Amino acid sequence: MQALAETNTSQTQMSANTVVRFHRLLIVEGASGIYYVMRWGGKSQLATRKQGLAAIWALKAGQSVGEVQRALAPPGKTISIHRLLEALLSAGLIRSIDGVPVSGGKWHLFATARCLFRIHVVPHCLALICKCPIPAQRWARCALASVRDFRSLRRRAHTADENILSSNLAVPKCFRSGYLYHLVWNIADTETIFASRPAQAKEWLDEHVDWTGQENLDFARSFGRGLICAGFHFSATRLVAPLLVSRGLPLNLTATSSPTVCPVEACRWHEEFCSVSCPDARFKHIYSVDFSSVKGLLAALARNEAVLTFPDMHTINPNSDEVTRQRCAFFGITARGFKPPTVTADVAGVNARMNEFVGWLAAQSGSPVVPVILLRTSGGKFLMIIERPIIVPTNADRPERADMVNGELFRVLDRYIRAYPSQWFGWHRFHLQRTVAPAVLAVSVEGSGVSG
Repeated sequence: MQALAETNTSQTQMSANTVVRFHRLLIVEGASGIYYVMRWGGKSQLATRKQGLAAIWALKAGQSVGEVQRALAPPGKTISIHRLLEALLSAGLIRSIDGVPVSGGKWHLFATARCLFRIHVVPHCLALICKCPIPAQRWARCALASVRDFRSLRRRAHTADENILSSNLAVPKCFRSGYLYHLVWNIADTETIFASRPAQAKEWLDEHVDWTGQENLDFARSFGRGLICAGFHFSATRLVAPLLVSRGLPLNLTATSSPTVCPVEACRWHEEFCSVSCPDARFKHIYSVDFSSVKGLLAALARNEAVLTFPDMHTINPNSDEVTRQRCAFFGITARGFKPPTVTADVAGVNARMNEFVGWLAAQSGSPVVPVILLRTSGGKFLMIIERPIIVPTNADRPERADMVNGELFRVLDRYIRAYPSQWFGWHRFHLQRTVAPAVLAVSVEGSGVSG
């Protein structure tokens, strides 16, 4: 607590002339332009992009905060790196500010060993794993994820446990261990499928995924207005898109790109998967929903294509507040005037904010909405559930139609959360979506840093 107070005090005294000194840092390049900044022998790390990395190097070279901001600012504009400095302070990567110590030089044997393991051992393990058949890959990646990501996944499971305890659900026994189990296997199955050749992936998915309600896809498309597939974050969420593509759907996916996924490689994999799974299938990934992409989605629905979106988690809105605006501006995240709308819904007996986009798109296009749920069953298998379509009512104006669709959609979500609580990955972010925070909720923050 005292160290935290000292950090906050030092932060308030920072100015354009401030000079910071870092502990010894280790910087590792990840996927999709993400860099991980770690402290040798320490326990914290920070994720940033190329411009944030340039600011760190400039600060390490002895430049002041003002000099770095002027050097990195585009012509005629100004930027602020104070959000980056705040994240660096929180991660314990800064040793001193203007000569005043703000964090100690503690050395942790386990953290150093873990860092060396990730750098020198994990890449060789992955190279060997990729040569194995899919069943062996799954188990090997599960074991690797248990070691490599155990600390961060344990924090997620702890936060999920805190959140479900603050809901009105009857919490199942061993919820935290069950949640952790599904997190680890989500990583293992997702990495295995997308690291495999599309033909091998299709063969494995056909064998290990059972379907129920598949006729609802044909029924929804029979209206000739396209269909909106509303996916929920159960089990291995990223497998939903290739599974729908394998049924011949021309699919338009709206989802934020993961920092660990290369968008170009992901699109290439899905296009090849379309060619080996179904000649009529097509795939398009829309990473940023703006006015132009919404117009394209409406045109795709008019061509009787499908749109897959995940409304049970809302993403960062660059226009939400001044702090987020500064951070998003620094990392080059822009929103072209399209503000992601939210709607409140009763989920697990708690009033929470959900994404309103599905109901809005359905009201605009008249397309039916099909809830899609992928659940993990016993024996390493999955069950793909296609719910009955939610038909857009015609006896109301557009806002009322959107509310009716979303109301029914989130009732379906609530039903599955109550039936399979340990498989819904919204729990470790649920405290961010609640409209009213519980009186006492010690939520552990996952990680420390900024991302863009």
